[in-house]
Amino acid sequence: MMEYFVETGELKTSKSFKSFGHYILKDGRFAVVREDGVYYYTPDRRFIKSIKIWDPSMIEEHQYDMGFYHRMSWDGRFMVYRLKQITKFIRLDDPKAPTWVTKERFKAGNFGSEGRFFYYSIRRVDLKTKKEIRLFEPPCFGRDCGGVPTNTTVYNLGAAE
Repeated sequence: MMEYFVETGELKTSKSFKSFGHYILKDGRFAVVREDGVYYYTPDRRFIKSIKIWDPSMIEEHQYDMGFYHRMSWDGRFMVYRLKQITKFIRLDDPKAPTWVTKERFKAGNFGSEGRFFYYSIRRVDLKTKKEIRLFEPPCFGRDCGGVPTNTTVYNLGAAE
């Protein structure tokens, strides 16, 4: 794993972790998704704490090779993950009490800046009401007005809230 510092142009090799994914949080902490939950490290990669969220037996065999779907908010307060065909939205200060459990699958999404909304594709879900809205109507391509490419996601989240 490498880190690139925009201000200085420095490219630095960083400590690697065996994991299902990493997040650099707003406050500089480093979050690592492992087989039983989330592990937190300081910016220089010293262990802080871990939060056990799921049992490793929930991870299906193919997910060990490919990983499983999860996203964490930039401030590290919220997380969504999908295991065993169930999607759970949680607050990381109380991970055993999901704020929303659904069978719906979300692709390539992320939390808004306050954790109130989850954005995916061209949609926004209000995590309190569970209501979904389309953020815009996609343009027609030729005669095809059926939607947008499946991997399109709105990423400028600050502007949307």
